[in-house]
Amino acid sequence: MFGPAQAVQTLPRVAVRSMDPPLTVAVGVAWNSRRILTPDEQSIVDYLRQTYPRFLASCGGGNSGVVK
Repeated sequence: MFGPAQAVQTLPRVAVRSMDPPLTVAVGVAWNSRRILTPDEQSIVDYLRQTYPRFLASCGGGNSGVVK
């Protein structure tokens, strides 16, 4: 499986191996700015903004973003 090491490193009997070159992914995020996000949805958006600020900064803080 491919995934972030921090997500699986605490699982028993699971080995984490680095890839060379590293695997990259892109994630698109969009929502209707006229609708209030649920707490779970807002948590995801906040996490992405905090974790990947350089990718979301180019979106001007609007209601969409791309994370690579």
